[in-house]
Amino acid sequence: QVDNVTGRIEADLDLSGTPVTMIIGGTLKLQNGAADVPQFDTQIRNVTFTAQSDGQGTLILSGGASSGPGSLELSGRFTPAEGTFELNVNGREFQVANAPDMQATVSPDIKVGMQPGSVKVDGEIVIPRAFISPAGAGGVGGRPLYIIEGRTEADALSRLLGERADEETVRQAKAW
Repeated sequence: QVDNVTGRIEADLDLSGTPVTMIIGGTLKLQNGAADVPQFDTQIRNVTFTAQSDGQGTLILSGGASSGPGSLELSGRFTPAEGTFELNVNGREFQVANAPDMQATVSPDIKVGMQPGSVKVDGEIVIPRAFISPAGAGGVGGRPLYIIEGRTEADALSRLLGERADEETVRQAKAW
């Protein structure tokens, strides 16, 4: 569920051709966008999006948003007549959860490509910070929960243990 959706949409579009070979010209813009995601106590702000025609039937896409300490940027292309779509999503420390029992940020570097008959998704989503606590619990099995930050499992365990975690330590922690 998304609440408190705001923003301003401006459009100056020209459509030509048939539904199958449609060429879209002009510009579509979303400015000053915002939304709240109450389930995760997250506020998304500074939402922008622009679809600008290149005059040849392709829309150039760009945009961004901020949440908590981080932000996301979008860029890509959409060619309706060819059925092709490319989207790049890059961000750093974008807050996806800020509730008392769940907090997390993500740093995505994702590329999505679509052509007739195929979809390709490539990249990574790093979770630089995450904290999850089951409702009403102070820990798991009498042990406290920890906030663990790190780019890899070994980095996160190293921070938790205060020493460098090797592959065997990571395997043992997973088994635990």
